[in-house]
Amino acid sequence: MRRPSRCWASLPLRAAVGIGCIHHGWHNIVLADERQAFLWMLQTIGVTRPPAVLWLISIVSFVGGVALLLGAFVRLTAIALAANVPAILFAIHWPSGFDYVKLTAVTSLGPQYGMPGVEISVLYVAALLSLILSGAGPYSWDARRSRRDERDERLARMSYTQTPQ
Repeated sequence: MRRPSRCWASLPLRAAVGIGCIHHGWHNIVLADERQAFLWMLQTIGVTRPPAVLWLISIVSFVGGVALLLGAFVRLTAIALAANVPAILFAIHWPSGFDYVKLTAVTSLGPQYGMPGVEISVLYVAALLSLILSGAGPYSWDARRSRRDERDERLARMSYTQTPQ
């Protein structure tokens, strides 16, 4: 027997990770300044073929985020998104330590922040692993597709067993 709260468990996780991925992917796809900054960062850390990597990461992030929001192909999508995170974690955030917020100075203009640490990447990995293990949940495109497939299979079995002889 399912508990009602369990039915809703994956929705906030899918929404939070999906929106985050859409946000990062969209910025790199649409905003030239963001794209150039990300490209520069990839070149700085020695990534071979930085433009191809930029587009691959950006498109996977955006499309994957939309898929998570819809609950479509969640396990496969979470695997693809999780594959991006370790590279980002170790190449970009690792040198800054653990803390997400890196206060570097307080000036007359206000606080100044540096590159965030690995904290947010660890949270993304944990959320994506949870989705890989649990799936999309009953309120998703995946569940709807599964129910439709089961219904079609039942109908096919019924029509097979009820054929006249």
